[in-house]
Amino acid sequence: MLKNYLSKFEDPRAPLLGPNIKCLKFVGLLLPESMKWRIIYIILHAFQSLFVITQYIDVWYIKSDKSLLYNNLKTTMLGTVNMAKALSFLAWSKYWKDILDYVTKADLEQRLSNDKVNHRIISHTTSYCRKVTYINWSLEILTCLFVIVSPILKYILSPMYRENIRNGDEDYLAVVNSWVPWDKRTLAGYIFASAYQIFAALMAVAWLSGYDATAIVIMVFFKGEMKLLRQDSSKIFGSEGEPVGVEEAKRRLKSCWWLEAVHRKDLILLMMQYKKTVVFSAGPFVELVMPTFISVRKLSHGESLVAVLLDFWREVHGALLAVS
Repeated sequence: MLKNYLSKFEDPRAPLLGPNIKCLKFVGLLLPESMKWRIIYIILHAFQSLFVITQYIDVWYIKSDKSLLYNNLKTTMLGTVNMAKALSFLAWSKYWKDILDYVTKADLEQRLSNDKVNHRIISHTTSYCRKVTYINWSLEILTCLFVIVSPILKYILSPMYRENIRNGDEDYLAVVNSWVPWDKRTLAGYIFASAYQIFAALMAVAWLSGYDATAIVIMVFFKGEMKLLRQDSSKIFGSEGEPVGVEEAKRRLKSCWWLEAVHRKDLILLMMQYKKTVVFSAGPFVELVMPTFISVRKLSHGESLVAVLLDFWREVHGALLAVS
């Protein structure tokens, strides 16, 4: 039953990012083409941003109560980070769309490969991305539900809290701290304020579910691409344990690219790309730059390009093994 339900999130046009793209559209981070719905989502985003402002207003009013202040600041800071993620996504939506389109296009092209090892890598990457996405969504939803029901649970489970409420010694526990232009210490005012806060909490979870899971899946995709690059390159340069010689690498290069004009063009374009500075410097990656590497090896002093490429690949290959 669960599998059938989750299958509704799949999209054959985007086999890797299908659930993530649908979530981004559902929560309005990817604005729809319809002007009517676009305006509705913009109003909702503005409402949620306004809610974060009311959280700061509430912090100002209760600043004398240090215990309450510190507790409210936690949710206020979380709301601020959440708003920054969503608004930055909307502000740079053009670039996010470019990334999503690139990932989808590259993934579809890789799935056309006849290599069984490549298919295993793609299948593992896709499965891992689904787990990350659905676990992230589940945690976000469960957290939101706990926040929503926590005032009710406290009222049910704490006789002292109920007694303090009746005596007026304690205020009702807010779902999420925020300022409202009415008295939320009365029962009616508290109910209206809670409804307002619950809606804001649901919007916040929608933002987080769309943004965080998508960002993680994109990073996982690029790690999968590096594994595929290592697998494809090993067909020419060999593996780390069994590297091929320079002459064999030359032969394999010719047999892979040089037989057809279009492949010769691709190889020339590839060589031109090596003139660009591409540095891996994040996380566990070693800083490897092709122009710097070739310069250090002093290619102009007579060493063959294939030999330099072979050694460079071995360095990259070692870095990739360290990552995986």
